[in-house]
Amino acid sequence: MVGENSDEPYVRRDGRSARKTNRTLAFATRVTPEFDKEVRDIADREDLKLVEVLEKSVEAYKEKMGY
Repeated sequence: MVGENSDEPYVRRDGRSARKTNRTLAFATRVTPEFDKEVRDIADREDLKLVEVLEKSVEAYKEKMGY
């Protein structure tokens, strides 16, 4: 849970970067603060963009499901 192990409130990080990706289609959805934090933590730890974490997640899902 957000803030579970600390007294600091959850602050959403801005993942924008100067790197060009040739991605031009906007993709927006609503998520829980916990999911947002988890995805951003993974992106920070792996030095990835949020979209790259989502792309890798879809790849892993498809592989697991045999698509």
